[in-house]
Amino acid sequence: MAAGGLLAPSAALALGLIVAATGALYFADRRMKTSDSYFRGFPALWNVAAFYLFVLRPPPWLGAAAIAMLAAATFAPIHFVHPVRVARWRMLNLAALVLWALLALFALEQNLDPPAWVGAALTAIAIYLVIVGLLRGAG
Repeated sequence: MAAGGLLAPSAALALGLIVAATGALYFADRRMKTSDSYFRGFPALWNVAAFYLFVLRPPPWLGAAAIAMLAAATFAPIHFVHPVRVARWRMLNLAALVLWALLALFALEQNLDPPAWVGAALTAIAIYLVIVGLLRGAG
């Protein structure tokens, strides 16, 4: 992400270091998953965040804000769904995951420059998955 030209050059290195640090801290945290298999905090899916930046190509300031927000969410008392392991709405979550994978493969086949509807659909799936995690609550 830092070298991809997607972030403001003045912030790219710092954000790259933040991504590496939050990823390391997250995976070192033994409490990163709840007893019902939700992720506690943003689950360091930085490869997915990078994929979205490359597909959506937001303005550099917006990409930087998204990275900063996800880094902060790593330590926030919020939950993110594991679409395979979480029992609640599993079939719908799995369907969303399969659709996401098909759209992602199509985007890759299009050299990460797919039609706008693909980016919109990928974004809708991401929003759905975030909402499912937030609906779990802070428990």
